[in-house]
Amino acid sequence: MAPLKTESGEIVLVPLRCIACHAPLSAREFQVFFLCDHCGAGQVLEEERLVSQEIVFAEGEGDVFLPFWNLKARVRLTTQLLDREVRPVQFSEALAEILAQEPGLIKRVIQTYSTRMADLKIGETQDLSLYVPAFEATNFANYTANLGVVFTSAQPEIKAGKPGRLVPVIYEQTDAEKLAEIILVAVEAGRHDEVVDLGFELKTQEARLLGVPFVRDGDLLRDSLVGAKILAVGVVGLEEVLSLK
Repeated sequence: MAPLKTESGEIVLVPLRCIACHAPLSAREFQVFFLCDHCGAGQVLEEERLVSQEIVFAEGEGDVFLPFWNLKARVRLTTQLLDREVRPVQFSEALAEILAQEPGLIKRVIQTYSTRMADLKIGETQDLSLYVPAFEATNFANYTANLGVVFTSAQPEIKAGKPGRLVPVIYEQTDAEKLAEIILVAVEAGRHDEVVDLGFELKTQEARLLGVPFVRDGDLLRDSLVGAKILAVGVVGLEEVLSLK
């Protein structure tokens, strides 16, 4: 059973059995994606039930896979406003707790899009491909956000490979989409100090859940696609996953 908070705030227990083969599924706290150990089917909790969710394990050498959301979206700039309070955005419990501990985080995320967004005129559109790490880290800014910057800048070519050991996914697609909205506001504000709010329409054209291969190299994890490195101790649940056969 897994606890799920409904829109009304009520906590309900959802049976965790694979929707494909009905085998029991294991879960960690805040986990939102489940990969069946028996048949390999992926699934997410949605409105008090499990629904199918595909995951692509990227080709490459790796001891473990870290999850990322790859959002392909189209943004249309509508307004640029001064001296206006930025509207609040609601996040899942896990994401809200992490962001609360890292004030000013979003301005450091995905700076690669600053030049593209700054050049947009009112009414123009821009196609974006954002990589949002979906695992839990001990420090969101130093680990998760930095990886998002590196992967979004590099735009790696993803080829499907074989499944492997996956660190738990704790961010839903809706979390990633809302984070992308804040990123766009903060990037423009970071380039133009007088801009404190940004009007735009962001439409996700495609959302993929990816498993990116990382190799354990002493105290570090090094990915096989762009060569990014992070401290292994910064990935919550890593040792437990690596201990699995």
